[in-house]
Amino acid sequence: MFKLDEFKNQRSLFASKRIGSDGRSELSGRNIDLNNVCCYAHILPKGSYPHLKLVAKNIILVHPDEHTIRDQGTVQQEKQYKERYPDTNWETWDLRKEEMLEIHALNSKSRIAFVKK
Repeated sequence: MFKLDEFKNQRSLFASKRIGSDGRSELSGRNIDLNNVCCYAHILPKGSYPHLKLVAKNIILVHPDEHTIRDQGTVQQEKQYKERYPDTNWETWDLRKEEMLEIHALNSKSRIAFVKK
């Protein structure tokens, strides 16, 4: 059985993500304000995957611009952003998304235990 940390609320989840963070986006390395909730992005959207909303592994620290582009942007906007910030690695998000989709599939087969924090 696979175990995932699940928190009581987003506030405690985000606080746990701040610990050990260097204050930089996991995608581009840009500085981020860890007090800004826009810097905490759900890899799998919390509306579509509510059972993963409070799972730490489903959160990635990003610059608010990156969050907006991934939630509402286009492939063209991603390319333009990468031109402006060449260190941006959108694949980091994509790989995490694949991992979270696997976790979602396991969860649907009741092979995951959520550990309350």
